[in-house]
Amino acid sequence: MLSTRVDALKATLDGILASAEENQRSRFHQMFWFAETDKKNLESIGQRIEIAMSNFKFQRGIAVERTLDQIAADIKNRYLLEVDKEARGALNSLNPANASYTSALIEEKSRLQAGTREAILHDLAEWAKDDKSDKRLYVLYGQAGMGKSSIAQAFCRQLPGRYLGASFFFLRSSTECSDAHRVFPTIAYQLAESVPSLRPQIANAAQKHKAGHDQALEHQIRTLILGILRNHGDSAITAPTLVFVVDGVDECTNTSESIVPSMLQ
Repeated sequence: MLSTRVDALKATLDGILASAEENQRSRFHQMFWFAETDKKNLESIGQRIEIAMSNFKFQRGIAVERTLDQIAADIKNRYLLEVDKEARGALNSLNPANASYTSALIEEKSRLQAGTREAILHDLAEWAKDDKSDKRLYVLYGQAGMGKSSIAQAFCRQLPGRYLGASFFFLRSSTECSDAHRVFPTIAYQLAESVPSLRPQIANAAQKHKAGHDQALEHQIRTLILGILRNHGDSAITAPTLVFVVDGVDECTNTSESIVPSMLQ
């Protein structure tokens, strides 16, 4: 890059010199009669040299500026990659369960025939998008086998991405998907993905959070979810409402009788 500009400057100066020499040779025998003209020619040559040098310095300045900009961009990118790596590590420490509505584990129990349950799905969609309603909780209940899980999964699929904060589908046959202590860390992990502007705060909370069953559910939801939403939710969330879907609570296998009521509360 620099050598190219130096070569260009040299070529320009050589051209100016060659032009001056040619002009001098062509009028050598008359130079005493053209002193004033020669003076102007010398001034012109000087100006051309100054312009050539100025252009060289200007181009060098641009090149240096571009180099500094590139260095700054590289440093910023490396910093962001490092921050993202640390955030990813902190979020992974939450040990999220594979319990979202997209999980292959729940595919078998969550199949809904096209065209069915449209009235319920429409009602759910209207509830989710109504930010003025004081009904913040929607409970879908019914007998076993009526297709509640299928409806819940279809609801998650149909919701616009910015409305769905997280989902957790309990599954009795899966150790990770039947443990109530995995619910809130999993929801926090998914929330960091669905609302990227909350990711730094959730990652920071995850770094301070001690994983394991020794963490009470109340502590989990307060430190990983509620505190963050209260402090940053208004500025970070673009959707009118943010929906969290929890399905199949009856498939929770924790032995404590108080664990499910505590989680729901």
